[in-house]
Amino acid sequence: MSDNPRRLQYSLRNSADTNFTTDSDSPESVVFNPFPIDPDEKIKITLNVSLNEYVDLASAIDVGRDIAFNSDSMKIWNLWTNAVKEAVVDCQEVADCIDTSLAVQQSITNEYQSTVEQFLDDNGSINPDKSDSTSTTETRLPDYSVSPVSPPPDNCNLDELWSGIREMVVRIDDKGRDLLEDLTLINDRAEQIQGLIDLVPLLGDIIADVAEFFTQAVPDLLNGYNAFSNETEIDNLACELFSMVCDECRYPTFEEVLGVYSSKSVAGLASSPQLLNYSQVWNAVRQVPSLDGSLVYHTINAWQLITYYFGSRFTNTRGTNILNIWISLGEELPTDNWVALCGGCVSWINVLVPATASPFTGANTVTIQIPANRTFTWKYVDGLWTYEDGVVSPFDANGTNISASGLVVPNKLGALIGRKSSNINQWLLSGNSGSFFTPVAIDFIWAFNDANGAFFDNSGQVNMCYKIE
Repeated sequence: MSDNPRRLQYSLRNSADTNFTTDSDSPESVVFNPFPIDPDEKIKITLNVSLNEYVDLASAIDVGRDIAFNSDSMKIWNLWTNAVKEAVVDCQEVADCIDTSLAVQQSITNEYQSTVEQFLDDNGSINPDKSDSTSTTETRLPDYSVSPVSPPPDNCNLDELWSGIREMVVRIDDKGRDLLEDLTLINDRAEQIQGLIDLVPLLGDIIADVAEFFTQAVPDLLNGYNAFSNETEIDNLACELFSMVCDECRYPTFEEVLGVYSSKSVAGLASSPQLLNYSQVWNAVRQVPSLDGSLVYHTINAWQLITYYFGSRFTNTRGTNILNIWISLGEELPTDNWVALCGGCVSWINVLVPATASPFTGANTVTIQIPANRTFTWKYVDGLWTYEDGVVSPFDANGTNISASGLVVPNKLGALIGRKSSNINQWLLSGNSGSFFTPVAIDFIWAFNDANGAFFDNSGQVNMCYKIE
């Protein structure tokens, strides 16, 4: 028996050139060649075999090593068994490969994004880390962003509207502080990083510098937040939102709520959310100067709202429906302190005054409560009324100049009139517009001055709007 090993009958280099047609029972001559140029450089090759296939291969090597290598047979067997053991994937080697290979990093990123987008598509959501500057509002934003965050209160109850809005602002304030306080209580750096990711899960997948920023800045951020947060600032934010919507008697949309905070935060959050992906959001948040209390406060809470907006969790709260829940809690304890805190509802409020509103009986009249030391202003919007349906052509709120004796306003009949509750016997000619100041709280009552003294034949209505300043 020769001591020289039997050589392979084909080359491992340029193996594609040796691909030729073989009989069906013949082994394939083309051999997979993953090896580097240096024939002594080691690489790791895993085996895709079953147990039975592995036994066959090992048996062939066990028998063949004696024939091919004779005295070196045990070395070959040792080489084979060690190679199989080392073929097991080592976690550190995989981590090093990911860390150093741009191609591997890109492949992982692509696979991750594809999986996330498929999951979000299946669940009717949007990808929070997908940036597409060409997307329109209709395709980029969820429906809830441009709709009121809660149904309006019954009968346009401004006390409930105010209380719901203020409760929402209070809860936003609490959640922003909760995040910073929870992180401050964690002393271990690694636990603090994981704590932040637990509180805001979106950060875990896309943020690389969480540790450096938050482990150094959290105490200062909390101090700045607390220095700015107080009842007065909460009232100011609530009044700003209330004044935006009270004339329509509705709650603000999610975008309107976010706009109040983002307009006072760092520059990167002032854009409409459809222009942001979550990495951009984070890059803006981490720029906030920790010693500027106002910027810290509004930036943390704008970040909170954007996180809800993307359907993710901030502390123990998730999604935009939480705003509706907070508002409903506030509505349970209505209060009229919006009048003193916000100067009333300075925007216009619409009311309909029916032609059958009688100054004699008080039936169908419209009553408006006006606080002390306020100016009440009104104007005509649209609508027509008549005091004799089918006979007299309809008028606006100015009515007609027909006069008769014995009626409440004999010098100008057929017009919209008003009366202050503080002066029962004096009716004012209201007409299409007017204004007055009252030093005491009053009820102002709107009715129509009928020209023929009967209201059964009246028809129509006028739409008036007013504001209290």
